[in-house]
Amino acid sequence: MFHRILVAVLLLLISTYYLFAQTAKTAPPELLSPGSGEVLDNGCQDRTNGIVRTFEWTEVPQAQRYHLYVIGRNALNPVIDDANVESNYYFKASPKAYIIESNRRGWRCKVRALVNGVWTDWSSELVFDVEPLDADCRRGTSTPTHPVRNAETTLDRFDLTGKWKCNDGGTYYVRQIRNELWWYGQSADNGSSWTNVFHGRIEGKTILGDWTDIPQGRIQSSGALVLIINGLNSFTAQTKSGGGFGGSVWTR
Repeated sequence: MFHRILVAVLLLLISTYYLFAQTAKTAPPELLSPGSGEVLDNGCQDRTNGIVRTFEWTEVPQAQRYHLYVIGRNALNPVIDDANVESNYYFKASPKAYIIESNRRGWRCKVRALVNGVWTDWSSELVFDVEPLDADCRRGTSTPTHPVRNAETTLDRFDLTGKWKCNDGGTYYVRQIRNELWWYGQSADNGSSWTNVFHGRIEGKTILGDWTDIPQGRIQSSGALVLIINGLNSFTAQTKSGGGFGGSVWTR
């Protein structure tokens, strides 16, 4: 009799544990960008302007990494199937890529997180479109709206090395070597509030790169930027993703 009671208690404890484990399962991340129905970047057929993809989602506590999955409506294979994303955003630039008209609608994306060695459920799936082919350049001409990327004349004409001011109140020390660019930026209080570093690649008049705060300042964040060179003494942020970068206009 005692043996039967003991077995019954053990079975009750096991079933209660599994019920609790299911109830306490970590909730999946929530996609923040793109929004459902949003129209994302497309390239140009003459390959003078490519595609910049940015995805962002809510952070999951104790997440070891994330898995992002993106696929086109008519595709057999995903364009992104990355299970080793270490932050709650994903940035990828494909300088010579484009999507044809018949494939630009009905793209789907979802994300999940790995917590304590176990994957959460997938997030709700979001559907988005990409803009029409050649939207970022002049259709039917050899001179695109964004100048030809990697053109030697562009690199020769713009040397961005120097001291810059930004509308976030900070000072940025920029170094350009051919088609690569670095900066060290700090807030007006000598970097006590925030201090960041950036490394990017120049493609025509576009700069694609990543930034991170460093421990000199109180704020600790990171993300990605797409910058547009407006001239020798000005560049602006076109796209910002990740940790809430404050600045958007740089001048010298």
